[in-house]
Amino acid sequence: MEVALVAAAESGKGLSGALRELADRHGASAKLSQKLVGSLTYPAIVVTVGIAVAMFLAVRTLPQLAGVLTASRVEVPLLTRAVMAVGRFAVTWGWLVALGVSAAVVLGYWLSTSKHAARTRSRFSVRFRGLVIPRPLVVRRIALSRASILIADLLRAGIPLVDALRLAAPACRGLAAGLGRALERAAETVEQGSDLVAALSRAEFRGWVDGEFLHHVSVGEASGDLAPVLERLGARYDRQAARLIDRLASVLEPATIIALAVFVGTVVMATILPLVKLQEILR
Repeated sequence: MEVALVAAAESGKGLSGALRELADRHGASAKLSQKLVGSLTYPAIVVTVGIAVAMFLAVRTLPQLAGVLTASRVEVPLLTRAVMAVGRFAVTWGWLVALGVSAAVVLGYWLSTSKHAARTRSRFSVRFRGLVIPRPLVVRRIALSRASILIADLLRAGIPLVDALRLAAPACRGLAAGLGRALERAAETVEQGSDLVAALSRAEFRGWVDGEFLHHVSVGEASGDLAPVLERLGARYDRQAARLIDRLASVLEPATIIALAVFVGTVVMATILPLVKLQEILR
């Protein structure tokens, strides 16, 4: 896509502007990615430290207290036994669970992006036609924003709409791979004589575009200003994605602290109950 954009700009004597737009787009994309990673870093660190402390208590401290109670012929509290069982499972089989989750993530990414899995995706889509896999709103907004800006840049460089759709499709990867496949089918629909709004109204775009987006595209296509309209829509959805990330960060941090407090509090309570039992024995 970028090679085609630069080639079109070079032939049209607008190379400096095209390179500046590419640089600005890469900078904005990196800024948004850093913002998303930054909003998840603090909760991830807090959760990791909290789980490590809780596992240490469950594996090291609780078995010693439970051993004292057992030696005194006192029943170990149910909560303490449950926490110790979870700790033993995490230590013994935690690596296997982590390996399984990692394998599932890698397999899912491969199924969504690999060309070799296209036939499998096609069979799945035919068998479960109408089934829409939910994706987070922020992912949909970011993907639609980038695709709109890419298509606008290509149209401004003089590339036809069908080619612009086909060139922008491979740029949608990962969780946005569904939008890329929808853009490829939209290019085929437009090539057959349909307008862009009709192509975007197909079932493949369900969950990606809304009525407002289609309305603006219809107005831009009718007035001949499709590229500026797509650029403004892309900028709007980019701002919406940034606001969603800010909301995610503002909600995620206190929610993480509350969940961690409940988790650690449960482990601490499982530690206190044997101490209470020991105090009763000493009395």
